[in-house]
Amino acid sequence: DDTKKAEELMDNMFKIAETTGDKDMMPTSVTVTALIDCLAQSANRKINGDNGDAASRAETIIKRMEDLYQNGNDRLRPNTTVYNALINAWAKSMSLDAGRKAEEWLNRLEEMNNSGDDAVEPDAITYSSTISAYANIGNGKDAERILMRMYDAFRSGQPDCKPNTFSFSTTINAYANQGKPDEAERVLGL
Repeated sequence: DDTKKAEELMDNMFKIAETTGDKDMMPTSVTVTALIDCLAQSANRKINGDNGDAASRAETIIKRMEDLYQNGNDRLRPNTTVYNALINAWAKSMSLDAGRKAEEWLNRLEEMNNSGDDAVEPDAITYSSTISAYANIGNGKDAERILMRMYDAFRSGQPDCKPNTFSFSTTINAYANQGKPDEAERVLGL
């Protein structure tokens, strides 16, 4: 599997950097994001997702990244983009707990931002990917709840959290796929 090869390559980069002290061999947040996007796409290529395998692997990578950053490696500073890639991996996984897991990461991003981490600020992609995680498993109620959180964040002064066509249509589709056209129509009127 190509994703395993990519993970092995990154692992080798970490090992070389750690054993030789060559910081240029250390992956960056851009490298980590690319690998997590690769994992998300691998889950998306499977008809029924991968039940969270790729997203779980992405979480392990993120935790390693966070540990290395906490120990002084500034090249691996986590940011919104890398966390958005992780939430997207959960959305594409089709795992029954994908929505819950995506929302846990959304909550964590909000907490990090509220505690002053300026590299991490939830945006429209963060919220829309979380909505998608719920919608992909047919949970319109929680998709709508996240849509409303997104709207509240926007109204409270976070312009990057403005709900968009994707966030609304994903929520509407979640209800439509549940056979709840009245709920879908209600969301359309928000």
